[in-house]
Amino acid sequence: CYSTWSLRAWLGLRMAGIEPRIEVVPMKTPEGRARMKAASPTGSLPVLITDAGPIWDSLAIIELAADLAPEADLWPRDPLVRAIARSMAAEMHDSFRNFTWEIPMDLRRAPTPKDIAPETREGVERDIARIQMLWLDALSREDRTDGPYLFGRFTLADAYYAPVVERFHSFAIPVADPIAEYMQVMRAHPLIEEWRNEALKEPWVHDH
Repeated sequence: CYSTWSLRAWLGLRMAGIEPRIEVVPMKTPEGRARMKAASPTGSLPVLITDAGPIWDSLAIIELAADLAPEADLWPRDPLVRAIARSMAAEMHDSFRNFTWEIPMDLRRAPTPKDIAPETREGVERDIARIQMLWLDALSREDRTDGPYLFGRFTLADAYYAPVVERFHSFAIPVADPIAEYMQVMRAHPLIEEWRNEALKEPWVHDH
């Protein structure tokens, strides 16, 4: 329900045709924190346990997925467009701190606006505007011809923004087309629906 980084990593692996064995960790319990510390060099999730050792960063995990399944074309094929898609993923990976703090992912939340504290509202609004600009830039590309996603086909750029789509939805952030259409298509993707259905079975609830 809550781990955006785990969703990204899982989507990348599944897009590559890899079905990892999943261990779900309740992060806010003492037992969960102990399990994270034992499994991950940073004590955080996600972590992918491999024969060569743990991989503890979601961006590294999705790049591994792309390397293991080159035939899946998980990034755009054109090298320059691929670099733009990677730039979008990297910006999400390293930015938007106000947004991610104030607008957490919660797949149980009914779409409801949130009152943002005055001292952080400007930063949150700036992050939301930048995210929408990134989406609009991708969705309006002239070379985007083979699908409804950011770069046409469903790529790792979409995987990286999937949790953001869920946040926009659950906090009822107002959007217009083509972003509204993009969000609708994203939330209906079979892999994202599968994750959501499994998340709703979790027994623990976090308050935001």
